[in-house]
Amino acid sequence: MYSQADAFSKLSAAATKVAQQQGEMPAGDVASMYIALLGFTGKVYPDKLDFTNRVLTECYQASSLHFVGCSVAQSHVVCVEWQLTRSL
Repeated sequence: MYSQADAFSKLSAAATKVAQQQGEMPAGDVASMYIALLGFTGKVYPDKLDFTNRVLTECYQASSLHFVGCSVAQSHVVCVEWQLTRSL
C-alpha cells in the first residue's frame, strides 16, 4: 500500500544524493532543487512541519558543499526563506 511519506522520502533522498554526488553542480541549481522540494512539501504535506524542517536541514547541509562564496545560491536561500514564511 502507498504510504504518504513514501513520495517525500524518495524525493528527499534523491535530492540529498544528487547534492552529495554532484560536487561540481552549480550552487544555484542545488538551491533551486531544494526550493522545488520545499514547494512540493508545502503543497502536498502542508501539515507536516517535520518534512519542511527536514528539507531546510538538508538544504543547510548541502550549503557547506556548494554555497560558499556564491551570491546566486545565497539569493536562492533567501528565496527559500521567503517561500517558507509565505506558506506558514
